[in-house]
Amino acid sequence: MTSYDDQIALGVLTFLAKLQDQVGALRRYLREEAHIAETVSFVECRQYENGLFLSVCVEAEVDVGHTLTWWMDIVPQDDNWLLDARVSWNGQDVVVEFPEQFVRDFHAVQREVPRIFDELIESGKQVLERRSPDAM
Repeated sequence: MTSYDDQIALGVLTFLAKLQDQVGALRRYLREEAHIAETVSFVECRQYENGLFLSVCVEAEVDVGHTLTWWMDIVPQDDNWLLDARVSWNGQDVVVEFPEQFVRDFHAVQREVPRIFDELIESGKQVLERRSPDAM
């Protein structure tokens, strides 16, 4: 695999594999350190009417009926890529929202997304540490 197209494809697949590794590390933390057994996660790409979205999600059932969700969207646009990340309770009540970031190309996506996702993971861990039983 030495063609330019193969190199591009391998770069994209490597990026996705590393992102999945970050998701797996968060799930291990939730299971082993936070003692949360019920988690759901995905790294998926979907085409909607308004464009292509790469979404990353980890959802942990902290208590019955209460989930903490780590979410990140990576959206190619005409002139740039939009990176949007947040942590929320029950997928709706946003407790940590990162400012939208715009990067100019996929190389910048490959550089910035792992860093932002690590920050998102840490922010969600802090939310878990601050929660009190009375808040649930």
